[in-house]
Amino acid sequence: MEFTAFIILVVSVILVSGQNLGPIEESSWTKECQEETLEPVSGTVEGHIPDWIKGRLTKVGPGVHHFGNYKYLHLFDGQALLHQVTLLNGTATYHSRFLESDTYKANKAANRITVTEFGTAAFPDPCGSMYGMFSSIFEMKMSDNLNVNVLQVQDEMIVMSELDSVRAVDPITLETLGDKIILKEHMVVHRATAHPHVEKNGTTYNLGTKISAVGPEYTVVKLPMGRIQEAKVVASVPARWKWDPAYFHSFAITDNYFVIIESPLVTSVARIVLALLEDGVPNDFIVWLDGENTVFRVIDRNTGKDISTKFVANAFFAFHHVNAYEKDGNLILDVCATKNGKTVMEALFFDNIKKSPKDPSKLIHHTEMHRYVLPIKGVKSAVIGEELLKSCEDAKLRECNPFHHNNYVTAHDLTYSSAIKVSEDEVFVQPMQINHKCFEMPRINYNYNGLPYRYAYGVSQEGDSLDLTTLLKIDTYTGKDLHWSDPSYVISEPIFVANPSGKDEDDGAILSLLMHVDQPQNVTLLILNAQDMSEVARVVFTAKGNITPLFHGQYVGDNENIHFY
Repeated sequence: MEFTAFIILVVSVILVSGQNLGPIEESSWTKECQEETLEPVSGTVEGHIPDWIKGRLTKVGPGVHHFGNYKYLHLFDGQALLHQVTLLNGTATYHSRFLESDTYKANKAANRITVTEFGTAAFPDPCGSMYGMFSSIFEMKMSDNLNVNVLQVQDEMIVMSELDSVRAVDPITLETLGDKIILKEHMVVHRATAHPHVEKNGTTYNLGTKISAVGPEYTVVKLPMGRIQEAKVVASVPARWKWDPAYFHSFAITDNYFVIIESPLVTSVARIVLALLEDGVPNDFIVWLDGENTVFRVIDRNTGKDISTKFVANAFFAFHHVNAYEKDGNLILDVCATKNGKTVMEALFFDNIKKSPKDPSKLIHHTEMHRYVLPIKGVKSAVIGEELLKSCEDAKLRECNPFHHNNYVTAHDLTYSSAIKVSEDEVFVQPMQINHKCFEMPRINYNYNGLPYRYAYGVSQEGDSLDLTTLLKIDTYTGKDLHWSDPSYVISEPIFVANPSGKDEDDGAILSLLMHVDQPQNVTLLILNAQDMSEVARVVFTAKGNITPLFHGQYVGDNENIHFY
């Protein structure tokens, strides 16, 4: 394998041994779809779909978890299945289609796993020679199984993951169009996130990793109207660890800054080299660096470089940013935080997912909404040891008691955000816990992306279960929440659709696709009033095959010229 290809593999892929273990066991996260719903089916409407909701809700997730007798080991590995609901004049239709990736077609033709995924290695041809089986380990193809998110800024819809390629699909029929688009052929990155940001003029930004002569770098690229073919690098900063680039899934953007959370969850080059020789496991590849901290990389959009102040926090990991904004010389950053990113990855292996909630060995990752406040101005003039957020209104909940500075740092209890100057160019920050409930897959009214905002919507889980059972609305001013749940359903990410005639931030609807617990071919579009989380309508569809878990997606309104998240 060429060295460049090997480095791309290092940054992009986790390899473990595939196993011939037979059919997969059914659970809410392991359901599979054996038949697409290619022709749109009409839904039965309960309630009333608001007249102003006219458009398409497209989501993607893992749809197939095995080929022949060979099964995937991790939730991230399932082959991509696209789902779409089209709403018009108070009615709705549903259809679905597998992404016709090179990986999916090869697996289907061979009736086995032929391409390495995030948590499962390609299984060599059982009819091949011993030499062929051995050499195939060192000649791995790159997967183009894109099962994380979709992006449509104007006419083109792109399906994305965290690999080295993306694919275009027809935004109406969901048919896969043309060949995969290799990122490095159009931009100086080897992988990119599946959570780009779209500005009001259609300019799209995404964060990637590239390998240079000085080691791995984090690179922000600018995509006019989301067009990858016109990508331009606007910022690039070196990774903190030369051979251990941090893993990230999303990033933040404001008027003047890009923000990267560089946590100690890293891809270890040394561990991958060893694992290629020693039949490695995920712990050998994705490593949590005990004893290290998390650093906020704040990049000036004008210079494309780190600002002079270094912001350090106790170690944490975040898949998802909620929002970020600037106010009164501070950068406010809301994230879904968890203490150890390694636990998150391990918890999503099917062997763990299928364990009983009563099993003490079952791993549970619990993420909560935390607020970090990074003081951009006033650091140089402050004295070492000074609390820099004394006058920052957004560093505390509106209904909390005043600051108690005498024991603020030593007894920090997540009631307030803290920022202490520890040296001339370093600030130690601690978060405020906005809400104590589990909170993931966050969405906001996207008109407020990168701007001061108040409300966030997301999913939650109960107790020791990994099932997503509750939709939450969190008020970032007070920390209070509203929720919706129904024990008959497993929920998916909420998507906010703004009322075009509304004036308030939360004047709109929440759309979520639901999986029925006992009726595997039942998929329901749930529509909630985003202000009070009351149910407005349900639209129930019967698909051709089983409904499978969903990761992320996008609503595209018929009357929009540019589409956001």
